[in-house]
Amino acid sequence: MNKRELLKGLTKEQRKKAMSTTSHEELLELAKEEGIELTNEQLEVISGGGICSAGYQVTCPKCDSLDVDELPDGRYKCNKCHKEFED
Repeated sequence: MNKRELLKGLTKEQRKKAMSTTSHEELLELAKEEGIELTNEQLEVISGGGICSAGYQVTCPKCDSLDVDELPDGRYKCNKCHKEFED
């Protein structure tokens, strides 16, 4: 399961909140607060690093900026160089 699959079905606001968590505990607390039921596979991803690990930080492949927004179609757009890309 990749990050996109893990976040599928969440609102844009929920995805931003999830991406801002810095620990597994914060992410699980957020899911509880939002009333999100996690599957066993999702729990395994979270406990194994999931979206809380530094490896899941979305950066622009052109300029390495972290100032990136997710587009409605699941791709990303860099706010610095305006490149659109997939994760």
